[in-house]
Amino acid sequence: MSLDSGIGSLGCSDEYVVRRLFVFIKDNLIFESLQDGLMQKQLLSEKEKEEYVCSNCARHYWSERLLKLIIRRKRCKEFVAFIHQMSCHKHVSEKILEVQEKAKGGTLKAANGAVQRRINLTLTHELLQRHFACLYMELEPREIADEMFQAGHLTLVDHDNVTESNQRYKRLSFLLNILMKKELYAQLVCTLQSMGYRSVLDTLQKDRKLKNKPSEYSTCIQHNFILLQENIPCFGDASFLMEHELDSTNISDIESCKNAVRKISKLLKILLIRGKPACKEFFRVIEVDLKREDLIQKMKYKSAEIKRRGKPNLNQRHRSLRTPCLQEHEEFLNEELEPLDISDLLFEEGAMEISAHDKITETSRRQKQMKYLLETVNGNENDCFHFFLYILQKEGYESILEELKKSAPGAVGAVPHEQSENLRLSIRVAREPDDVGNGDIHMRLSVGGRTGPQVEQALQDSHSSGTEILEEAILHGVVDIRGVSSGSIVLQLRPVTDQAVQTLLNVRDNNRLVEMIVGMLKKVNIASMMDGTEPLEIKVQVYKANPVGIISKAEDAEPIKKRLKAHRNVLVSELEPRAIAHVLSKSKAFAKSAIDSVLNADSCNDRVENLLSLVEDGDFEVVKEFVTALKDLGYSSIVELIDPPDIHNRAENIRKMITSNYKNILEEMQMKLAKETLSKCVGDVDEIREKILPKNGNRKKRMSSFLQFILQDDHNVIEFEKMLRNNDLEDLLKIDENVQGEHIPTQGIEMTFVEDRIHSSSEGVLFEAVITLSHTA
Repeated sequence: MSLDSGIGSLGCSDEYVVRRLFVFIKDNLIFESLQDGLMQKQLLSEKEKEEYVCSNCARHYWSERLLKLIIRRKRCKEFVAFIHQMSCHKHVSEKILEVQEKAKGGTLKAANGAVQRRINLTLTHELLQRHFACLYMELEPREIADEMFQAGHLTLVDHDNVTESNQRYKRLSFLLNILMKKELYAQLVCTLQSMGYRSVLDTLQKDRKLKNKPSEYSTCIQHNFILLQENIPCFGDASFLMEHELDSTNISDIESCKNAVRKISKLLKILLIRGKPACKEFFRVIEVDLKREDLIQKMKYKSAEIKRRGKPNLNQRHRSLRTPCLQEHEEFLNEELEPLDISDLLFEEGAMEISAHDKITETSRRQKQMKYLLETVNGNENDCFHFFLYILQKEGYESILEELKKSAPGAVGAVPHEQSENLRLSIRVAREPDDVGNGDIHMRLSVGGRTGPQVEQALQDSHSSGTEILEEAILHGVVDIRGVSSGSIVLQLRPVTDQAVQTLLNVRDNNRLVEMIVGMLKKVNIASMMDGTEPLEIKVQVYKANPVGIISKAEDAEPIKKRLKAHRNVLVSELEPRAIAHVLSKSKAFAKSAIDSVLNADSCNDRVENLLSLVEDGDFEVVKEFVTALKDLGYSSIVELIDPPDIHNRAENIRKMITSNYKNILEEMQMKLAKETLSKCVGDVDEIREKILPKNGNRKKRMSSFLQFILQDDHNVIEFEKMLRNNDLEDLLKIDENVQGEHIPTQGIEMTFVEDRIHSSSEGVLFEAVITLSHTA
């Protein structure tokens, strides 16, 4: 008998009873106490448990999955008999018997309260979509799916499709699509009636937006959405403090967010959905449990300021802008906007619904985030477009506002891509390096002929205004451009990986150098600058920059000191300073007065702070003794944090992934992700944080500066990888086999080596060649 035929066809069988009591049974089963018995009775196998019931879901969904497995495998009769034998589930057994008796006697009420007088309401997919935000706020799709599955309206597959997602937006979308495909709108009305959703039914019946005035607590939380993300503790603490206000679905949705900030964001939105009692309790937790009355005062002040301000004023220059400009400049906006930050700001202003915010921020890729953001802003609910312009104005996106005021860009003057491909390429190598280190190098490009100055200027302008030249350097050369000098173009290149320079200058075995230079020339449209009669010659000279000195012991200790600062909060909370000071007191590296400053401090936190300051100000021996003491005292996790084993090799592998995918990574980068990474970075974080602000130019240029900063330090590279994984962007770490490794010689390259070529010495020019470009016939 197929479950898809509907519950009515099951009569009063055990399967009917299990389906009819689906919600009650799953809420009252204790899976852990039953699993051994279920396996003994062959109602559950180890494989079914590992691969389905307990796979990739929170503990509180195990019973639900077990029940669906029992139904799917046609084991309901045996399951009911098993429950009757379990004294610890007597209440479940009694409920089953009650339903069986009523079913036999014909006194069992119809599912979903069908005896009620139905309201006069005809639903359509369009009507439900119009009120999507209301449904999102008022309904939990899992609960609706449970009731409709229990009543026989949804199949097991339908129920899985709705309930298996940890994103409320997807659950509701799946549910509405199922209702549309199966024309279950009348059944939905009955379900909503039986579950008491009067306000939702009223909204749908009148086809107008639900007008619920939010509480002062809710409004204040929303007005301080970003402040709270930055100031309340990690989700583990927040979840413990707020668990009495969260149900199993809430906790599961929050835990599914990998990003720490997004976990807090999700918690705040769930509190807003749950309403005044939950929001009021959150205020109490902040003030009493977290002892952050200062934060409460900041929140109240900001909320009062927003209310006093009302609808913000736009600069006179921007008041004439209308929503069509979004479509006209869609390509530009897709390139420049940072949807995560803008969505947070729009939500904070009340210009974006929770459903829209979830849809944008729970999507991992920037281009999809942009698509949903522009759809929301263009829809202009809650004056969203006005607030969008205000946010651009307030946050320093002046260049974007100026672009929006221009007429739609045309395609005049575009050069066909194939024009730059129809080039003949040859290279004549006059000097090769005998041996080369991996320090910084300078590459001089001297372009001959009448067009030489024009080409050189184009290269310099391109580097100043965009990232395309840098992208070619990193992608093909695995080198970072630190600067560009004028005259004959001199590229100041810094190797990204240990073998970058050796590989770049090894033109006999790979074409990286040629591909890098020609790639740069193509980016500035070299074909359009050539008159077709005269070949273009580029003399390439590579020479060492400042020689790399031997790393001193003091410099060798610097990475550990940097990581001490980066992980200071963890160290302060985890270390027992008296025990460490006692061990260090036996070392000659620590003076007695230094140890006394630790032991005599007023509090444990002060003692740890004093100890860490001693290490940060100390020499190599001090750092070495401190790490040894931690090892001796069993702080293995702390040692791995501040002096991770084989960190350089791990970072080198990540660098290869980053350089291989540099263009795609740059496409995804935005302020929210950069800030998350920088919060764990070492080095001059404040300088780079200021440098990447929107006021400092286009997004790619700013984010390229961020990536250049990241690539310089092993610790930062590893933190960047963690950030990508925490934001579901790990696909960006796959190495492109077409880019990495030794390249297949490019078709059409004529390569010659001068017989009496000069070998480079340890000083001066390392490499010299002439690249010739000419149009093919």
